[in-house]
Amino acid sequence: MRNSAIILLMGLMFCQSAGAVVNVLRSADLRRVAVGGEIGRRIEATIEHNLLAADLDGDFLAPFRERTAKSGYVGLGKTIDALVRFAAYSGDARVLEKKKRVVEEVLRLQEADGYVGFFAPEARVWSLWDIHETAYIIYGLTMDHKFFGETASLDAARKAADYVIARWTADPDREPGGGEITVYMAVTGFEGALLALYDATGDARYVDCCARFRGLADWDGPIVKGRWGQIQGTPTPTSAAVWPSCGSIASRRTTRSSGPRAARWISCSRKMASPLSVHAASTSAGTTRRRARRTWARPAPRRT
Repeated sequence: MRNSAIILLMGLMFCQSAGAVVNVLRSADLRRVAVGGEIGRRIEATIEHNLLAADLDGDFLAPFRERTAKSGYVGLGKTIDALVRFAAYSGDARVLEKKKRVVEEVLRLQEADGYVGFFAPEARVWSLWDIHETAYIIYGLTMDHKFFGETASLDAARKAADYVIARWTADPDREPGGGEITVYMAVTGFEGALLALYDATGDARYVDCCARFRGLADWDGPIVKGRWGQIQGTPTPTSAAVWPSCGSIASRRTTRSSGPRAARWISCSRKMASPLSVHAASTSAGTTRRRARRTWARPAPRRT
């Protein structure tokens, strides 16, 4: 028994000294994966009867040509992401051609300042769901670069991200969505898009924006039973901070008292965002009253 323990210890020491890494997970390139069975059938059905059948020009691109919206959501970025991944997975020339046409049109429509959404100028950034829409366009274009090496797509994604960062950090006390819902929900996808850009470019401004301005590592809210007020939790005031590496603009962290645990998982798994030990707590009378009203309005538990 003692000899076995010694051998095991020596083996572990050898692995450490040799720089061996155990149990490392690596993602498989989807271009080298073939899915069969029912899931494979559904993938093929989605490509053939959904993606290729959809009127992307009329239903998805038209609002981006008009740019008159005051609010709303189209989902163009998610569609670009789907086109990219299905084109890479299937190798289908029809999907690839559709992907190229959609991306080329998005790049053509991008404005000189980097704006890539479909809102009217006075509603941009601050109205629901402009940042959310833009975030997934940034992500989709970044994936186009990842899977197809399209540098024009990556350049457009960076311009769009820089536009949002510049506008938001120039007015850090203003909340996207105007307080209708919590900020982290109003800008869903933005942090993930920035992390994807960091992966693609190595530009520390993007991960720094997540870690410092958005306070991504602190998004660890409780499980919410039911939905009240701003859908999930009430935003709390935060202190001002300066993060010069993201545009040298004075800005504030917008940590919320109840953010999704998934965001913590993203930041920890990517090992990008350093934990920031700031936990804001609201003490305003208005917030207390709102919370009291929500508590009072909850239905009594059903007795059985």
